[in-house]
Amino acid sequence: MNHKKPIRCVSALLVILFCFTMTGCDDAYRAAAKGTDDVASATSAAIPAVAQLYKEGTITQAEKNAIAGILLNVVDVNTEFRNNVKALHAKPATTKADYVNAVNSYVQSVRNLLASGDLHVKNANGQQKLDLLFQAIQAGLTAVSTAVSSAKG
Repeated sequence: MNHKKPIRCVSALLVILFCFTMTGCDDAYRAAAKGTDDVASATSAAIPAVAQLYKEGTITQAEKNAIAGILLNVVDVNTEFRNNVKALHAKPATTKADYVNAVNSYVQSVRNLLASGDLHVKNANGQQKLDLLFQAIQAGLTAVSTAVSSAKG
């Protein structure tokens, strides 16, 4: 009878349980990291959609440039947030509250950008399409905020 196999299973289980109890902030870290990915994906999808609206003549060159500027700023804020989250994760004493504070600042920054008057265009059909694009970014912001706030830790 081989007694080593059950001991290895119990040892592995204890290691897994120890990792889960010692990494409560990892849940907030993972939620924040996933949130930045969601916002980045929504922003990436918006960029060619805006180019297509311009190509169709739905928005003007000036409107396209203003919207592109906002999208680039969203990318910059998202990148900065991602770097902040990585830095928080590297600190041994990071708490969930640290992640929540970082997320709140990030969400507010992006929402301020999206509230810019530069996202309003003359063409009603174009505005409707833009609103849908930016709703996806807003949904990503709401998701990351909720996920980090709800994370264990």
